[in-house]
Amino acid sequence: MRLSNTYGLTDEQLGAYQAGVICHLCQSRKATEVDHCHETGKTRGFLCRNCNVGLGYFKDDPEHLARAIHYLQRGDTTRMREIQTQLGLAA
Repeated sequence: MRLSNTYGLTDEQLGAYQAGVICHLCQSRKATEVDHCHETGKTRGFLCRNCNVGLGYFKDDPEHLARAIHYLQRGDTTRMREIQTQLGLAA
């Protein structure tokens, strides 16, 4: 099978994928993608399309992802107010 050869999946891993495992990241959608490291080619797991594309947008960079997590967790608008002040737009 192509997936087995391309990603070096074991029969057990391939069977789980074909059985419809849930995405390892969001854990809410069916995994439709085999996630792999583009440098080593090693398979990391199974993801839904959205999560796989999301990782791709972040270039698989943990530091970039950590900054995005911090940004989302902040929950405040302090930085935006600073920018508005610098631009003379603060109310």
